[in-house]
Amino acid sequence: MMKTPSIAPTNTNHMQRRRLLTDFLRARRARISPESVGLPNGQRRRTPGLRREEVALLAGVSVSWYTWFEQGREIQVSSAVLESLVRVLQLDGYEREHLYVLARDSVHPVPWLCHEIDSGTQLMLDMLDPAPAYVISPCCTVLAWNQAAQLVFGDWQAKSMRERNLLWMTFSQPGARLFFADWVGETQRVLAFFRANSTKYIGHPILQALIDDLMAISPEFCQLWAQHDVGGITIERKELRHWELGSLVFHPKVLQIHNSDHQQLVVYLPLDEAQTREKLEQALSTTI
Repeated sequence: MMKTPSIAPTNTNHMQRRRLLTDFLRARRARISPESVGLPNGQRRRTPGLRREEVALLAGVSVSWYTWFEQGREIQVSSAVLESLVRVLQLDGYEREHLYVLARDSVHPVPWLCHEIDSGTQLMLDMLDPAPAYVISPCCTVLAWNQAAQLVFGDWQAKSMRERNLLWMTFSQPGARLFFADWVGETQRVLAFFRANSTKYIGHPILQALIDDLMAISPEFCQLWAQHDVGGITIERKELRHWELGSLVFHPKVLQIHNSDHQQLVVYLPLDEAQTREKLEQALSTTI
């Protein structure tokens, strides 16, 4: 495989991370009610959630330090303090990792510049038929797939890298609202998943162009992006409305590919509902 190139740190990358840290912390404290952490609600709250001084009190740090930290100033932060903020802001595992990445401002390689996968990974994909399966990059671009995935999601071979991006497909394609039985839920999940996987690479032109273009064309994306949700794919039932096969019901699973910290395997396990496996097997048999 081609060696993955890296990107040098830039002031633009640094500033983007600082802004994201500020917005993330504000969004997370806004969702915590004072009563839930044993504080009085008071009568003069202009915004929902905890105030900065309340977060500082509960985390055991000074108000000025937390204010500077939330403002993205150049200050050192220890793991102990970050863990206190994780506790106070009630962050889950994905949100905790997101906080660490933004707070530590570390530099990472840019893996999606290398789109190749090894032959063993493609063999694994092919052996998973009739379960649709594909490999994605950290920015949720589909890199490889099996016949079942092509049957369900369309001819990715004929599409550009942008058109094979899961965010782009979900938010920009009119047919997505019909294809996903729970389109609203799908937009929330795919964006939270994207954010969890791509934060390390904030600042790369390809990633920023994708975000900017989606902001320009999708009001739903703008609204969800401002919420700073971070998460994984944990849904156990996803229904798709295929243009030829009708209703298909799956249990999606996301797995890390061995020896690759930047590629993940997404498998749609057919459930018994709607004769999903039978429909896929029959359709695949006619395409061979």
